[in-house]
Amino acid sequence: MDLEVVVPEAMAPDLLRWSNQMVAMYQASRTRQTEDAAATAAADFSDFMLEKVDAGKIGQASLELGAGRSKAGDSVDFSVGFDRLAKCGDKISAGGVIARIHASSKASSERAEAAVLEAVSIG
Repeated sequence: MDLEVVVPEAMAPDLLRWSNQMVAMYQASRTRQTEDAAATAAADFSDFMLEKVDAGKIGQASLELGAGRSKAGDSVDFSVGFDRLAKCGDKISAGGVIARIHASSKASSERAEAAVLEAVSIG
């Protein structure tokens, strides 16, 4: 079972507002206020990126999926784990992929999704 962890849709209004303010800069009837709003929106948008990833939490989630060993005798499930992990500093957008989870069950994919969302900080 594969699952993509995405930027929460709750961030979409900010992204739309920033986009509208930046595009308004290119209208013929722009004012100084429009230009200032566009500059502020561009700065806010550039700050909207993945700020922090707690690698320990991602590692623990991988272990819980079965992708690693807690002790030497444990088996490893090579069909589970993560890929497409976003890196610190990556520009992201609402609905953009933070990570793709490969899990053996829906329950384990949901636990891993919660762990990823807890492990990242989006600015």
